[in-house]
Amino acid sequence: MKRPSAMTKHSLCSMALSAILVAGCAGATSTPIPATATASPATATLSPATQRPTPTAVIPTPAPSVLPVVETPMEGPTVIDVATEEVATVVVPPHGATIMADGVTVAVPAGGVAGDTTVVVKRLNAPFHMNVFAPSDPTGVAAIPIGHPYDFGPAGVQFAQPVEVTLPYDPQYVPAGTDPGRLAAAYFNGTRWVVAGGEVDPAAHTMTVRLQAFDGIIWVTILTTLIIGIPVVPRVVNMIFGGEGTKSDPISEKQAEKWITPDDPAVKEAAAKATVGGVPLGDKQKLAEYLTKNEGKNPPVTFVGPDGKPLDLRMRASDTNWQKPVDFLTLTTGDDGKVNGMSGDCTSVTSTMVSMFRALGYPAKAVFGYREDKAGDHKNLTHPHAWGEVLIGGRVYFIDEEGKLQPLEKGLAAIHLFRPAPDDPRFDSMWNEEGQIPYVESWWTGEYELSGSWTGTFRYSEIDIDPAMRKQAEEMAKEEGCDLTTALDQIKGKALPMTLKNVKVANGKGTGLVFIDFSAFKDSKGKPVQKMTPTKVTFTYSGNRIVFTGDLSKGGGSMSGVVTWSGGVATMTGTAKQKGKGYSTVAVWSLSPD
Repeated sequence: MKRPSAMTKHSLCSMALSAILVAGCAGATSTPIPATATASPATATLSPATQRPTPTAVIPTPAPSVLPVVETPMEGPTVIDVATEEVATVVVPPHGATIMADGVTVAVPAGGVAGDTTVVVKRLNAPFHMNVFAPSDPTGVAAIPIGHPYDFGPAGVQFAQPVEVTLPYDPQYVPAGTDPGRLAAAYFNGTRWVVAGGEVDPAAHTMTVRLQAFDGIIWVTILTTLIIGIPVVPRVVNMIFGGEGTKSDPISEKQAEKWITPDDPAVKEAAAKATVGGVPLGDKQKLAEYLTKNEGKNPPVTFVGPDGKPLDLRMRASDTNWQKPVDFLTLTTGDDGKVNGMSGDCTSVTSTMVSMFRALGYPAKAVFGYREDKAGDHKNLTHPHAWGEVLIGGRVYFIDEEGKLQPLEKGLAAIHLFRPAPDDPRFDSMWNEEGQIPYVESWWTGEYELSGSWTGTFRYSEIDIDPAMRKQAEEMAKEEGCDLTTALDQIKGKALPMTLKNVKVANGKGTGLVFIDFSAFKDSKGKPVQKMTPTKVTFTYSGNRIVFTGDLSKGGGSMSGVVTWSGGVATMTGTAKQKGKGYSTVAVWSLSPD
């Protein structure tokens, strides 16, 4: 009898044992998956908030301008609750001085102070009391802050002669052709922002006002929806960009991923205790069922306080944004010693919620966009907003600023959300701890649905070998120490343990390690039918369909399947076929995520 070729011999001995992995009776060696290279983050352009302040310069004061003096009545004390950086501390003598630091100029004229007087300028390194969800004053002026807020003090400093304060602004946020009359200075009067007008210098990108006193007030340059100019009647400012109109926010700086911290112990502890409608956040199947039954109710994620009682987070107009989850999870205690609850704006809530869900193994993303007062009206000034998206039981849910869950499509429609344009500094508007990228539509149907490890079974339903091939295969198998007949009788119709591990997907293509365990089956001599090792596989993934490529698609072989959901549990099912000269096999397989 003519002996088969090496390739035929190899296939004859092993094709009936594995339609996925081609290996001889003595076993097969797999190629290890190379370590995945991680691209380093792009170098962010430093904004004024991240640059080191320039040294303070003191020069003679120029002659006073014709600007009117802006009245800045205080409604209450200003308590700064965000990080600040002192950019200038100067003792001004009676003959006056001009302080220049960090782009800010404070010109104190001769006779402005009776004796040596200290003047302090601080830059606020985070938005201050500019929450986008604060109630709007119907008579107020809608405006975007286009510069960093600055605090002038010490509080209570009075001047015998008005001083000129010049603030820088970022021209990036002033559209070409904008009427200069729409730019103005605004100050915080202890409870709210007030527009104060001012004199703009479009060439120098500055705004100047004249003040009689420093009452601890905070100033910022704004772009308004109306023509303002000087003089102006003080009006409330409805800040609609939440203080994020400058380049100092983590999204613009491509650093937002640092705010998602699923491995933080505080995040893990909070996630382990959190519930939704009494269902533990970590019980994926029950949570999916609960959300399906309670659609339309938008149930919130509920935390557990130190006393063991349920605790809802809260969002307030005075809250600062971009808190790290560990800081947000530090409970606020009132004067009465009782825990009032966690509080933060949409960025703080989003970072915390996404971190918690990812700590529990849910696919989740933090997302940034804009909220319109009227759907489809992009021409009007719009409100920035951050939210979370999480995959629960095959459906994606929207996480709002109060930690409430609702189907994504309903959440987006409810408050008229749309995504940044390509020329927006925040175009890279989707992130988790692994990176920040532009938003990917239906991201949950790609890598996150498959990534990780899967376990299940592989079962041969058909094994057909023509008589001539079978006889030849049996003779060859005996020479190699295999009993083909015994092996086939044991394997056909039996559930073989199967795993698919280290699954990684990018741009619709993926890799993983597959292993089918034949060790329970012995030949007539008591030897294992097949010795297997994990083997690298490649595949493509689109929608919910997975198709394996590479070695599995060669020589008449194919393997494919679909990912489905039921009761919050994912299942990957499919078939594997092998066909060669004189033989064919069909197997069915089923996997569920670990």
